[in-house]
Amino acid sequence: MNTTELGQLLRGATDGLEPPRGFAHQVLAGGRRRRLRRRLTVAASAVAVLAVAAAGTVVALDREHAPDAAQQLLNTPTKGELAGDRAFQAEVIRAWEEGLTIAPEASYRYYDDLRGEPHILWAGNTPAGRAAVVVQQTYVHRDYWVHFDGLGMAKGLIAVDPADGRLKLVGTLPVDSTPGSANYFMFGRDDETMLIVDEGKPLYYSTKPRDASSDLESYRPEWRRIQASHGVALVSIPGDLDPGPAGITRRLVYQGDHPPDVVGMDTRSFETADAASIHLDHLLLDPDDRLPIPNFFGWRDKWTLGTPISGVDTADLERSARPKSAWQIIVWRPDRVFLVREVMNVDDRNLSGSTGSVLTVGASGIGQDDPRGGDIDVGKIDHDAVLPVRYRLPDGGGWVVARKGQPLSYRTQGGQWHDAGRDAALLPDDAVEVKVGEDVVTL
Repeated sequence: MNTTELGQLLRGATDGLEPPRGFAHQVLAGGRRRRLRRRLTVAASAVAVLAVAAAGTVVALDREHAPDAAQQLLNTPTKGELAGDRAFQAEVIRAWEEGLTIAPEASYRYYDDLRGEPHILWAGNTPAGRAAVVVQQTYVHRDYWVHFDGLGMAKGLIAVDPADGRLKLVGTLPVDSTPGSANYFMFGRDDETMLIVDEGKPLYYSTKPRDASSDLESYRPEWRRIQASHGVALVSIPGDLDPGPAGITRRLVYQGDHPPDVVGMDTRSFETADAASIHLDHLLLDPDDRLPIPNFFGWRDKWTLGTPISGVDTADLERSARPKSAWQIIVWRPDRVFLVREVMNVDDRNLSGSTGSVLTVGASGIGQDDPRGGDIDVGKIDHDAVLPVRYRLPDGGGWVVARKGQPLSYRTQGGQWHDAGRDAALLPDDAVEVKVGEDVVTL
């Protein structure tokens, strides 16, 4: 099998499939758009900013023909100068199995259900030392973070960590990338070595623009053609790269016959923070960091408590920059309206500092010129709690409580139990206990 046939197999794993709505496009940390990795396809091929750990996709969703193409990929003989080095390949597999468990994206459950054995697509020598490209099937289960169920392909690069000289998993390809994108890795000291997987199309790269538009919104890349050998193309890019006449350093990769003459300044697949050096700096070494990021409650209800006021619009309250739950509670008081819901506050650069699923309350004054109030996080949600949602409104407004599927009642100090309905309720401010089913919770 030649490299063109290998490229056809790589593309066959995703041909005709629409990319899933990636969680990486949704998670925001403190209003900042987080990016695990992303891809932009240009003119039916991929232009991707380099200075990253990995890019591309070999995901095969569990749809027609995709499993067969993935199986062919797994059966492809290993390419490269070290294809016959069994001792090296054993080291690679050990590094792969160890690296997946602590990869930064492991908390998103991509590698919880690995299938079969890992397979080495390519093994050889690079300017940064020995390296190997590894693939393994994984079944991805739908949840909030991943919007599809299906058989996919994990893919990553095993290379030498300059810090200690050991073989490690230094980059992985995102599961939710756009099919047809260039597959490559940046690694080695200062991430100066680029490895591009040959997929049977002409390969081009650019390290600097020839010139840029006066408004700096677009530029013309200085494309260079590169030939692949034994399944990959290798490029060494100096760390002190000359930005060129445009004064801009942009590293791009393109696969296809006709690289675009002009690209937008925001054309990028990854941020530089996703370089292999950063990947290694953010391994989930603490067991607590490897705990799966929680999902939202599966509730889809929109409860209204209190008496709605005619003519007051809550649409602005319902906007949020962060991923939010399907459920919400609107609470009407005489002078204000409150929105209670669950949001995600996750920083993938510092998972140990993330708060995960939190209860957020937004407030709008009624009859004011600026009805928009600031959202505040009022506490982490414990999905296993008897009463997971409880919030005391300010200024004696009462208690908001919720537990879907359970009858609710309350009592004040020394008083009798009063029925509060089911699922969600607004209780008096002097309530001291809530009965959830048969369980009693102290407020």
